[in-house]
Amino acid sequence: MKRVLLIGAFLVSALSPQILQAQISAKQAKADKLYAQLAFDAAIPLYEQLAKKSDDPSIKLKLANSYRLTQNFIKAEYWYEQ
Repeated sequence: MKRVLLIGAFLVSALSPQILQAQISAKQAKADKLYAQLAFDAAIPLYEQLAKKSDDPSIKLKLANSYRLTQNFIKAEYWYEQ
């Protein structure tokens, strides 16, 4: 029984980063689709969540652009500086 629990705990810890990355990829794909459709107001919350979990400069750039294109220049400036 202990062996089964140990193996289960190992699998969960080993797969957690992959699951998190898959969730980030799915969220980024949705945000990118909204961005391409010029739905910047809808894309901003998704990019905000992604920016908290990733240091990907393309996410920060699209977030900054989205803020700029919705005329929120203060937040745009902040994200351009990141």
